[in-house]
Amino acid sequence: MSELIALSASPFALWLIASWLACALVTAFVAGEKSRCAICWFLAGVLLGPLALLVAAALPDRNKAKSQDQALAGQEAASQSRKGVAGKPSPLVAFGIIVAIVLIYAIYEHFR
Repeated sequence: MSELIALSASPFALWLIASWLACALVTAFVAGEKSRCAICWFLAGVLLGPLALLVAAALPDRNKAKSQDQALAGQEAASQSRKGVAGKPSPLVAFGIIVAIVLIYAIYEHFR
């Protein structure tokens, strides 16, 4: 039991918890920017960590999808190939993905 307590207070464990919560916060922000439920995605980020961040970053923006649907409604089927094209990711999304990669690598190195 004392080993478990000592391990939970180690710098690696504290860094891991802080990184996991940072991933959850960035996930909530990214989801909110894409017109998704930020609270739901924060909880998903707490449970899934970097994986939830990657999924949230890959989601299309609801507002852009609606405006594209309206713009394409009167056009031919050939012009509908543009539907769902996402813009450039924000710097915060890129930062979140980098944090997720570093977190996964640190976990890998710790248990190797």
